[in-house]
Amino acid sequence: MDTFFQDLKYALRALRSNPGFAIVAVITLALGIGLSTAVFSLVDVALLRPLPFDDADELVWMTEWSKNIDTMSFSYPNLIDYQEKNEVYTHLAGHRGQDFNLTGEGAAEQIGAVQATASLFPMMRVTPELGRVFTAQEDVPNGPKVAVLSHSFWQRRFGGDPDVLGKRLLLDGEPWEVIGVMPRGFFYPVYFDQIDMYQPLGHFAEDWLETRGNHPGIFVTARRKPGISVEAAEVGMKQLAAQLAEAYPDTNTGNSVTVTDLQARMVRRMKPALLVLWGAVTMVLLIACVNVANLLLARSERRGQEVAVRAALGAGKGRLVRQLLTESLVLAGLGAVNGLAVAWVSLRLLRAQFDTFLPSWVQVGLDPRVLSFSLAAAVLTGVIFGLAPAIRLARGALSPLLRDGRRTTRGSSLRSWLVIGETALALVLLVAATLFFRSLTQRIDADPGFNYDNVLLTNVNLPDETYAEPEARVAVFDELIERVAALPGVESVGTALPMLSGWQSSVAIEGQPWPDAGEARLSEVLRVTAGMADVLELNILQGRFITDDDRADTRNVAVVDEQFASFAWPDQSAIGQRFRFGRPDEEDTEEEIEEAWIEVVGVVSHIEPDGVGEISRMQAWLPSSQQPLPFATLAVRTSGDPMLLADPIGAVVREIDRDLPLSATRTMTEDYRSFVAPQKMATNLLAVFAVLAVALAALGIYGVMAYTVASQRREIGVRLALGASRGNVLSRVVTDGLRLTGTGLGLGLLAAFAGAPLIADQLFRVEPRDPVLLATLSLLLASVAALACAIPAWRASRVDPIHVLRYE
Repeated sequence: MDTFFQDLKYALRALRSNPGFAIVAVITLALGIGLSTAVFSLVDVALLRPLPFDDADELVWMTEWSKNIDTMSFSYPNLIDYQEKNEVYTHLAGHRGQDFNLTGEGAAEQIGAVQATASLFPMMRVTPELGRVFTAQEDVPNGPKVAVLSHSFWQRRFGGDPDVLGKRLLLDGEPWEVIGVMPRGFFYPVYFDQIDMYQPLGHFAEDWLETRGNHPGIFVTARRKPGISVEAAEVGMKQLAAQLAEAYPDTNTGNSVTVTDLQARMVRRMKPALLVLWGAVTMVLLIACVNVANLLLARSERRGQEVAVRAALGAGKGRLVRQLLTESLVLAGLGAVNGLAVAWVSLRLLRAQFDTFLPSWVQVGLDPRVLSFSLAAAVLTGVIFGLAPAIRLARGALSPLLRDGRRTTRGSSLRSWLVIGETALALVLLVAATLFFRSLTQRIDADPGFNYDNVLLTNVNLPDETYAEPEARVAVFDELIERVAALPGVESVGTALPMLSGWQSSVAIEGQPWPDAGEARLSEVLRVTAGMADVLELNILQGRFITDDDRADTRNVAVVDEQFASFAWPDQSAIGQRFRFGRPDEEDTEEEIEEAWIEVVGVVSHIEPDGVGEISRMQAWLPSSQQPLPFATLAVRTSGDPMLLADPIGAVVREIDRDLPLSATRTMTEDYRSFVAPQKMATNLLAVFAVLAVALAALGIYGVMAYTVASQRREIGVRLALGASRGNVLSRVVTDGLRLTGTGLGLGLLAAFAGAPLIADQLFRVEPRDPVLLATLSLLLASVAALACAIPAWRASRVDPIHVLRYE
């Protein structure tokens, strides 16, 4: 221990005697360790740690599956069968999200509820802070209207009042009794948005009981029995799905089940971006280590005489290596301490990038696990960049150094290879950042088939009790559209449900055979008002769009997109053709069958609402007034900033009905751009890492060339004295530097070419092996390297041969 403290004191004294070297090394390491620590904190909490629940690794996410939809929601009858007949889960909970208008005491607001089976709470192993949760006896069709509040909603709406139990809340005009409050910090991980309360799913199931083919947005979370793997659980559920398909061929033929680890499901959007960033920041850390190793190699050779003296005084080579490693670890420790400040700042920036699509459980910070990683990174990097210089110096012949103290070039070869390595890494990172940037630009600039700029979106939910009649729903939306259209700055107004995607139905074409069960083609079903064509600036190819004359007392009409028309009527015009959703039931009368047909009155271009390149089905646009629903999204095209109209539109809604709150007010640009948020975040950070990597590589090249010039001053002086021109000396130094760079670029190109398939799936309309791009980036990095060589080369050309020959 005494020798350790001696080594530590000596290391601190040695660094203090050379502050320039210490500052550069510490800053380089702080950047590498700090950035890697920040990214690790995200990777750790999102990908490595289990969800914050008891035995979270037992939780899985389940969906139904068909040939047309691989993530289909469950029908309620299927859910009940899976609950009662499965043998692989201890608990299986169905759930769906639903918004309600909360009126009565206080201001009206729209709240988010989770409708779940009673098995949810025992599955999550949670008990309420106040009261109780609903039971299986209450989780039945038309059961009691009871609700469990989330802790945050209890605090926000009721100020944490313990007497909240027994209160009745008016949700869409109907009273619901509060029976419990969930504990602080509890969340249901499948919902990223705010959850205000939990309600029994079964209460709403009366309309779903006899419609096994209806899939009303119910998904499933389950807890596996101990010892049963995810794969085994999926096999068991698929066997049960096959039994249901045999028992109910009309609705279940071709359907099955998918089972996914719950955490993997929750982080699916961010995982690719995080893995790319983890790889990029690892490269930055390696480049930082290479740079510091080069600095230490150069410094160790300058200290050759000092080490020789210590060896002559009795220090063994093991002690010398330990001393030099101690200095490396001290440098790494200082880098880690300063790196924590870099990590803290970086985490704030990362959170700003990630918050829009991070799950609620992802709380990023410098906790003990992250600090442990930072410490481990410091020790590992200290050993990596310190071991080679220490061993090289301790192994060398020390007597010549003791005699004349001249510098040697024993480490030049190793330093050169280190520079080659960091140049290759920098090029790989630069290529990746550029590819992601081009991909992001292509995706953003691609035409989705509609114009999402300058459009305001806000959700409107009509209480069933007040607006139970279809005529009342149509009337209030008509009035809302008319009054909003009169506001200054409004160009067009419409409503849509859903907002461009999310509802699908099977399609049957008049005059064509009924498709077999499970084989029918699916179409998006979009219920809209007439103004949506102008709001979205749709391209009408044939016929017309929905008009205000398409009402409940007129024939059923629809506008289809070009994909629908091409599928259904490939060799003829779609105008005047008829189709229907689903196939008739056996008990349907001729009149009911006839009424279900829908006539095509127009064809529009296909749109890609979830982002260009994402999965999008053919689309059918129907008049919302022919089947008016009590909720919709109001879409308003404006001449300026859409958000400036949020308050005036809210005032119009309150004038129409003070109990109609608006919710989720946002711009359509925000909605659409959210689909590329992970790619944008990864691209921004990759660009930062690539610039840093190029800068560090340039610093490494500069350091090697500067040391080479310093160690060859005598040789350069002799050459100049013998008649070599200063231009020749300058050219020779730059050429030596570019030779190293060229080798590194060659290796980097090979690595970029070989690694292209690893990121190809994350690129959009970009060729990862584009030769022009690779050549351009190589030339760019070579130019940076030439600039890095220029200063040492200029210094070499200014050497005074008389001065060198006299004093060296």
